[in-house]
Amino acid sequence: MKSNRIPAQNGWIRSRLGWAIMICWLSMLGFSANANAGKANKGKANKGKAKAAEDLQAEDTPMARCYGNIVRVDPPCWWVGMEDSTLQLLVYTDLEEAGAWRIAPQTQGLQLQSVRPAGPGKREYLWLDLVMQGDFEPQTVEFQRLKPGSNQWTTALRYPFGRKSDPKAIEPSLKGAGWSAADLVYLVMPDRFANGDTSNDRVAGMREQQVDRGVDQARHGGDLKGLIQNLDYIQSLGVTALWLNPVLENDLPKESYHGYAATDLYRVDPRLGTNVLYKELVTKCAQRGLKVIMDIVHNHWGGTHPLLAQPVDSGWVHRWPSFTRSNYRAITQMDPYAQDQDRALMRRGWFDHPMPDLDQTNEDLQRYMVQNNLWWIEYAGLAGYRIDTYAYPDTRFMRRWTAAMQREYPRLGMVGEVWVHSVPESAYWTEDCPLFREPDSVRLAGPGLPSVTDFPVRIALVEGLNEKMDWDRGLRKIYTTLAQDFLYKEAARNLVFLDNHDVSRAWSEFREDPSTALMAYKMLYTLRGVPQLYYGSELLFGNFASLGGSNVRQDMPGGWSGDRASVFENRGLDTATAAFLAEIKQLGQWRKGSEAVAKGQFEHYIPEDEVYVYTRTVSDGSASTGSRHLLVLVNGSASPKRVTRERYAKHWPLGVEVREQPSGFLRLLDSEITLPPRTCTLLEW
Repeated sequence: MKSNRIPAQNGWIRSRLGWAIMICWLSMLGFSANANAGKANKGKANKGKAKAAEDLQAEDTPMARCYGNIVRVDPPCWWVGMEDSTLQLLVYTDLEEAGAWRIAPQTQGLQLQSVRPAGPGKREYLWLDLVMQGDFEPQTVEFQRLKPGSNQWTTALRYPFGRKSDPKAIEPSLKGAGWSAADLVYLVMPDRFANGDTSNDRVAGMREQQVDRGVDQARHGGDLKGLIQNLDYIQSLGVTALWLNPVLENDLPKESYHGYAATDLYRVDPRLGTNVLYKELVTKCAQRGLKVIMDIVHNHWGGTHPLLAQPVDSGWVHRWPSFTRSNYRAITQMDPYAQDQDRALMRRGWFDHPMPDLDQTNEDLQRYMVQNNLWWIEYAGLAGYRIDTYAYPDTRFMRRWTAAMQREYPRLGMVGEVWVHSVPESAYWTEDCPLFREPDSVRLAGPGLPSVTDFPVRIALVEGLNEKMDWDRGLRKIYTTLAQDFLYKEAARNLVFLDNHDVSRAWSEFREDPSTALMAYKMLYTLRGVPQLYYGSELLFGNFASLGGSNVRQDMPGGWSGDRASVFENRGLDTATAAFLAEIKQLGQWRKGSEAVAKGQFEHYIPEDEVYVYTRTVSDGSASTGSRHLLVLVNGSASPKRVTRERYAKHWPLGVEVREQPSGFLRLLDSEITLPPRTCTLLEW
């Protein structure tokens, strides 16, 4: 069946598994994997720094003001009351000499411990290492520099410190709130959702100017304003959390739309909007009870990032005699027989030509990234982070990072992308996994991830619902995958999904069969874990992913002026698409109010005769109102199935009035049920 969606085009994309973008990328980016790579033009780089600093001055939150030869500082502001009382400022400058620095004498409670060039012999950047003492109060602090060759102190920087909000006071910002099984996550690629502001489609001075909806790899013009304008639609799906693919600046010559090659970690990409607009989006979402998840990348940045193009420190990037790609084999990190060169290539090889691989063992880089991530939580009010390519960075750093985030925001949500195919490979990265060890058998300090993107469950659902049941196939594949949850500390925190921006659309995976698709979503919404819906899948968006996935990142109909169909205005959708959308909306709204799903313990039975039965039960008295029990019966066959109570008596009381969900239809629970073919029946009481 065909829906009224814009057809995707095949083409080049962000390579996830390895298409080379060839040598032309290197010349275009002005960045080399070679240790002797030249610097970008200094004047041009400083102009870019100044522009970024200028943009920050327009924020509604007080930001640093720079004077003289100082052009920018990261982070641009900070807060008193952090658990970590230290702060490391990166100052951008073109000074020939670092000179002496001090804090204005009248300032109390703030100590300048050191002023360091950023890298041997460099003066383009300086590190200012600070300690906030107990009597330090929120204020704007003046940093002064001794003018070379004189005794005169001049103002170099005015730096604001605010007051950190109480992390326990979640409402109304939902800052650091995290998420749970009660949530439903909606994944959106901003460039492809809705164009709310056509004036920012092209931004002067940025490297990519192509805007063409007919080309998968080009920018299409979607932005934050388009998201804000369509929050009613997002909320109608029953979702409670919004995950956006990266929104930070990606100033690359091409294929910048996806956001996974950041060139400024403190600036929203101006083609999407501004920092202020991003904060507005988070605030408006919070007012609706919607949490916002930021997508971040610790493994790599974009090659044109000024801190790499004009390096802060050569030790920030893994360098090779010539371009060397990662082997993408996460299993090498846990393989007891793996060779050192295979392990090293996984972590130290570059993800792709335009994505230099960061060396997270560098302590200054570690601090820079940790502070940046804390800054966005406090500044914007984020509920948590999705961490791209989690298995690729240095494991020791990632554990320190997790600990640093939890220290400041104990409830913060953190889900790592671990694209693997088996449960042990997935669980390995999570908190207190009994299998975890480094190849050198050193037990690492710091916690593992609270949750991962559950690729094994996705694989089991897609394959299991397409296969005829056998010993380890069909519905039993789903059962067997879930049966390995003993490897997780808390599998209920995992993000479960049918598709995302990197893999084939569920509609195509299920052979464009509406019965199978609906069955799959009913299972997704009722299994253990936190379900994630990928934008457009509720509209039967299809396509098998090309390498990298650009052809599964289609435009939402109605997000652009002149679209023939509009999901936001409820017009022009074909009958099949409209019917499926209505089912998904109803399912999401029901799930939002189901305590059995939100809090219920998961139990299941070995599938027999193409029938899989599982339950969600609140048995500890935590259900305040509404449902305490959910009985799920899945018929994977093309024929009706008669199911009797005998085997399932523990979870199947007789004579109880139940509601068939999401319709709410009332029925009595009898001693047998006939299940229609290719269906998932939800009975709640």
